[in-house]
Amino acid sequence: MKSKAIDALRKISFLEKFTGILIHDHETALYHFGTDHGECNVHILRYLRKNTEETGHEWSGKMKGFFCEMNRERKELIVQGEHSFPEETLGTPAIF
Repeated sequence: MKSKAIDALRKISFLEKFTGILIHDHETALYHFGTDHGECNVHILRYLRKNTEETGHEWSGKMKGFFCEMNRERKELIVQGEHSFPEETLGTPAIF
């Protein structure tokens, strides 16, 4: 889109009708749509990387690795025709 202004976004019929959680990059105009909002995972990974680089804390690097591995496994399951993680894998991750 050329513009992310509210008026321009209102012309997208999908956004006008959407009633779920909208995942985005904190574009303030998008807060006028959907019923709730979530952070884009790419941005979360950037925050974690920045935290590791600036503080030297290991937890943020481990969390970033966990998210990346979870995404890799999710993609593998999709290739296998699955639509969710098996129930037994949804427990607390061992790294925490």
